[in-house]
This record gives sequence, structure tokens and C-alpha cells, in this order.
Amino acid sequence: MKLNKMIGLAFVVVLACSAAMSTSASAFKLEWEVCEAETGGKYENHLCGVQGGGGGWEWKKLTGTINVKSSGEAFELVAAGKEIKCTTVEDEGTLTGGSPGTDKMTKIEFTGCTTTVAACKVHTMGSAAGTIVAKEIPSKLSERETVEGAKVLADVFEQNPTTKEFATLLFEPGGSCAEYPSTKVKGIVSAECDNNTTTGQVVSDFPDPELEGNTLQAFGVAAGLFGTFTSERSGTGAGWGIRCV
Repeated sequence: MKLNKMIGLAFVVVLACSAAMSTSASAFKLEWEVCEAETGGKYENHLCGVQGGGGGWEWKKLTGTINVKSSGEAFELVAAGKEIKCTTVEDEGTLTGGSPGTDKMTKIEFTGCTTTVAACKVHTMGSAAGTIVAKEIPSKLSERETVEGAKVLADVFEQNPTTKEFATLLFEPGGSCAEYPSTKVKGIVSAECDNNTTTGQVVSDFPDPELEGNTLQAFGVAAGLFGTFTSERSGTGAGWGIRCV
């Protein structure tokens, strides 16, 4: 009897653990999908936003590599009471299906960047005043949580694996930038990934408050990056819909 009870208890524990594991599984596929031409597809055009019209287009799991480009407006980096604001951002990169962690932003360029000290100009090496450039930035889809505990689909951006940073910020002229010493921006930062079904574009939002799990740093302390940009397919299949799922 005692042995049977122990076996029964062990069985209950296994079932409980299995249930916990199943409920903790991600609610997202963590995949990119692309709108592609397909005979009998249920969507009427290359954006895969409207069903009907005889079909001919369908969402398909991305299995190869496609080019993408992105653009956005106001962005802000905040750390240790310091603020750097930029008016626009543009980037270009690639998405690779079936290989998590191999997405990459080959170049991210912020322009119109200023500090809270009017005379203190910010830039990265080789860039004009007010321009910040980051290169070869890996990203991957992942599940993250908001500060309220809600689970969201996120695009997680990591520092360049070779330089161990996103970028080094430089400030000039020296005398006017006493409170802005040069600094490396490094770590991990996440954007909530959403889809615009009307335009076939992906919207990446770096929210305030930020998503849990960020480790972004600047000026030697925790930093926050806030803003939104929109991405679309470029190159072959330019303008065809993409989405994160």
C-alpha cells in the first residue's frame, strides 16, 4: 500500500510538472511569415490583408532570407539623467527563416540627434554631427513581458558580437560637453513586434515603460531606448507583406 501511494504521488507530480511546462510554452510561433503568390490563396493581393477577390496570395512561413528596410521618427536614449533625442531613424537588414537569432540589421542610422546641452553635438566615429550609426546588429523574435506581466511578441536586438557594443557615442566640442563623456552603448534591448495588416508592414515599438529583460547600458548605467519604427520587405519581393507571429 505504501509503495502504491508513493508511485501514485510520483505520477501526480509528473503530471503537474507536465502541465506547468505546457502552460509556460510560448503563445507565439516566434517566426516570420511572408505574403507570397499561391494558386488558390485566400488573400486578394501581395499585402495579404484582405481576403477574397479570387485569391492568389497567402501567408507562408519564411524559410530563406529576405531583405528589409525600416524607418521611424522620434527616438530617445535616456541614461543617468542624460537624454539624447533623434528626429529620424532608418535601417536596412535581413530576416532569415528557420534559423532563430540570425536576423540582422546591417546598418541603423539615427539622424537629427541632439543632447540637452545645445552646444554639445553627438555623433559616432566617421559620422556628421547629429548622426549615430550602429552596424551588424543581430536580432531575434522572442517572448517578453510588459511591466504589468502581459506576454508580448518582441524583436530582441543585441549588441554587435564583435565590438561588444551597439555604438560608441562621441560628443563635441569638449568644453561644452562636460556632462556628456564619450560612452559605449551596449547590452540588449527589445521592441514589441506588431503587424499592420493594411500595409503588410511590421511595427516595432520600444515602449516606455520598457519590456522586461532589457540590459541596455550607456554612461556606465542602465539606459532606456524609446521610439517606434516600421519595417517592410525590400529588394526581391519589395512591397509584399511580412509579419511576425
